[in-house]
Amino acid sequence: MQQAMESLGFSLKEIVAYRYLLDHGRQTAAVVAAACGEKRANTYGILDNLVEKGIVETDDSQAVRTYRAAHPGVLHSLAQEAQARQASVTNDIKLLMPQLTAAYNLATDKPGVVHMQGSEGFMTLLEDMARSTTEVLLVASNRTPSDPVTLKRFRELLAIRKSAGVTTRAIFHHNAREIEFVRIFAERGMQLRFLGDNEYTGELVIYEDNVVFTVYEPSLIVTILTNQTIAVTMRQLFEQLWQGSDDIPARPGEC
Repeated sequence: MQQAMESLGFSLKEIVAYRYLLDHGRQTAAVVAAACGEKRANTYGILDNLVEKGIVETDDSQAVRTYRAAHPGVLHSLAQEAQARQASVTNDIKLLMPQLTAAYNLATDKPGVVHMQGSEGFMTLLEDMARSTTEVLLVASNRTPSDPVTLKRFRELLAIRKSAGVTTRAIFHHNAREIEFVRIFAERGMQLRFLGDNEYTGELVIYEDNVVFTVYEPSLIVTILTNQTIAVTMRQLFEQLWQGSDDIPARPGEC
């Protein structure tokens, strides 16, 4: 009985009071309190709750109000009502599932986007790339950070990655062969290829699950988009560009 009534939302004290009235018939609140080991003030609240729920009835025909248990069939009615409510809730949840699932998937799978500005933000990106053990793929701009400290650190990190056996592949446009820092990148172990005659003013980097967009002018801004599916897609596109690019080595004496 206790478990069944608890499933309908009755507290243990309510169950004890109801069972006492069920067994002993009409009683005053004082008698119920003494029998159940409860304070009288609390007992009034317990009995009022049972009256509100419909399983206890009151009688005010005498000077002192008395209470008695209602017919147990009321409990059956309450159980049927609870079952109907549960069925309604289940149906409501079922109807909401597509919307809730879509919201969950969006929150879980949506790309993480981070914007960083200036040399400090660029340095943060470089340090993160240095810790990565995956190949870095780069569609490179001719531009580099104007801060010499940042550029120096960039070259150091390339050397660190090379010594760790982690490759970096970069695609520049054809005229970038003549640029000094491109030759330096080759000396640092970066694999270079060349594609197209127009300079890439923006820069694209792919590593791990990150796709990074960098612009150097009018101000240095790094935007990191983190999403596995997008990163895989961008790698596929990079491979298509790599296969179609020119790997003619630099002319003698340029390195």
